[in-house]
Amino acid sequence: MGFVNWEEVEANASLGKSGRNLTVIALEFKLKKTGNLVYLTNEGREIRDPALLLIISP
Repeated sequence: MGFVNWEEVEANASLGKSGRNLTVIALEFKLKKTGNLVYLTNEGREIRDPALLLIISP
């Protein structure tokens, strides 16, 4: 696709799953003009400190 001007990209993040020791977040990057998906990723993180769940969980 080549270079994308970051002013034209919309980023959306959503919480996929959140448990006692694991949190999964989905990230989408779309072009604002067309709404075409540029990049999609899922990120999983292990939570070692239970106090962090208060910050990450809704």
